[in-house]
Amino acid sequence: MPLPLIFVGGAVGAAIAYAAIRDTNKDKLNESLVKELVEWRKFCAQLMSSRSDKTASSAGKSHIHTGSSLQASSSSLEIQNEDGGIILSISEINDPKPESWKSVHESGKSSISRLNPLLSAVPLAAIGGNVATTKYMVVQCAGVLTKVADGEGFRAIVRDGKKIVEQARLFSPEQLTRIVTVGAVWQIASIAVAQKHMHDINEKLQIIDRKIGEIQKFQENERTSKILACRKYFQQIYEDIKQENLSTNSQIGIEFQCQKMQEIEEHLRLEIKAKIDEIMGNKFGDEFDRILKQWMKNMLELMVCIETRILGYQLMAIGGQDPNSVDNRLGGIRQEIARVEDDVSLLANHIVETVSEEASFWGNLGKVEQSLALLQSLGIPDKIGSSLDHVGEEVAIARSIVQQRQAPQEIVLKVNEGKIEGFSIAES
Repeated sequence: MPLPLIFVGGAVGAAIAYAAIRDTNKDKLNESLVKELVEWRKFCAQLMSSRSDKTASSAGKSHIHTGSSLQASSSSLEIQNEDGGIILSISEINDPKPESWKSVHESGKSSISRLNPLLSAVPLAAIGGNVATTKYMVVQCAGVLTKVADGEGFRAIVRDGKKIVEQARLFSPEQLTRIVTVGAVWQIASIAVAQKHMHDINEKLQIIDRKIGEIQKFQENERTSKILACRKYFQQIYEDIKQENLSTNSQIGIEFQCQKMQEIEEHLRLEIKAKIDEIMGNKFGDEFDRILKQWMKNMLELMVCIETRILGYQLMAIGGQDPNSVDNRLGGIRQEIARVEDDVSLLANHIVETVSEEASFWGNLGKVEQSLALLQSLGIPDKIGSSLDHVGEEVAIARSIVQQRQAPQEIVLKVNEGKIEGFSIAES
């Protein structure tokens, strides 16, 4: 009977060896689960702490500065509206030596060149001997929310220090209306704000373009085509603002594109909510993996939509005539992001619960290992967490642009033989 004993002994040995290997794999897998659990618990805490709205701030009424941040002369030309508010002020300064001058002819037609007829009325002080043909002046434009008379009611006042030396006789109301209009002041102030942000806007357009490309690797659908079309439209608006081609039509167009983004976002939110409901009834395994991958694709698409819409609001804040409307929309975005965070929290808490369960010796270690590998490859806490942070930062930037539009703006002019040769945005 020796042969059967040898066979039984070999089978038992193999079983013991298999059990030892399986037990070792189970221990390693549980170690990995503990590490993953730590990351997801951190993510849950991050989502809870981000609920406080850091972007909310009240909008104050804009008033022109009483003095320039540059060393201007005490003499100036002021344009006042019918309420006595200063909407425009021009005075001479020393050479500010800016990094670069922008030619008023670079964009074909510049609203800044409309200031030319006013320059001859500016009292020239004896700054630096005042012998050079080239002179430098600083223009202060009131914020866009300052009440400006649309039509008659403008007054030109020349000051020598605090003393008024000449007023209504300088320009007739009709002449001033032709030179200075609500639209002209709005455009001049907009140019100042635009130049501070156009480089950043261009970079954001490129980032969104890359993200749309990443989405298209996984899925081709009507939604991604609409996001791409919206991004291309915003590229056109960017070029228009760069060329100082600002109009109310642009704001209407941006609004329309943002509404289309909102429609896509609502569809995505419904899909995301459905995926969360599905995944709640599943633990690690093939079905869990399938749902989670689709959820991640939908979330990345949703975040691109939101970022694109915020970029539209930033363009509207730079070139639009009604920054208050942008403020209202930014408040709406904060509420929508809170809804997204709620949905993500539901998923994160379910994954924490699932990851907390130890892998059993008798369970399907392969399925647990497969789902854990998927979680690690998707990197949801890092990718979604950073996207939510980024959206919050972009909302804050849009709000900052609105505040800048409401505040007075300073523009430096380079004047040669009585004509504006170039301009530069004054650094405050």
